[in-house]
Amino acid sequence: MARFTDFLMVHTGKIWLFLALSGSLAHAQPVETLPPPPSLPPFRWFASTDPKGQNDDFFLLQPRETRRVPLAAGTLERLWSTSLFPEQLDLVLEAGPRRRQVLLSGGVARRGLLAGKAFTFFPKLKGDSLATLDKGAALIATNRAAQPSKWYFQAAVRP
Repeated sequence: MARFTDFLMVHTGKIWLFLALSGSLAHAQPVETLPPPPSLPPFRWFASTDPKGQNDDFFLLQPRETRRVPLAAGTLERLWSTSLFPEQLDLVLEAGPRRRQVLLSGGVARRGLLAGKAFTFFPKLKGDSLATLDKGAALIATNRAAQPSKWYFQAAVRP
C-alpha cells in the first residue's frame, strides 16, 4: 500500500508541475500580439423564451396547430429545435419568396441532423442556399401529434 501511495504522490506532483508550467506558458504572450477578432455584426437571437422567468421556455402547440416565428433578414448561422414528439413535428424554413424548405417531417431530417430528439441545422457551414434569409423569413412548426407538445427552438441570424 505504501508503494502505491508513494507512486500516487510522485505522479500527482508531476501533474501539478506540468499544469503550472503549461498555464504560465499559455499566458506568456502579450495581448497586443494576438490577432484581432473578426469584425462581424452581432447575432440576432430568436428563441422560445419565458419572459416571466418561470422556466416555461417553450411554445405549447396544440394538436395540428401551426406556429409561425418571424426571423430577421441576414445569414442563418444555426438553428436548433426539439419537442416532446419530434417524430410528429413538421419544421419548415421559409427563407424568402419561393424559398420554402421542409427541414424536418415525420421524424426524418430533410436538411440538417436529427439526433435523438434534437434537430440541428448549420446551413452556412455547408454552403447551403438556405443560409441567406430574405426579409419576411420565418420558421414554421406544426404539431402532428394527437396531444399538445412543447416546442423549443433557437435560431442565430447575423444581419
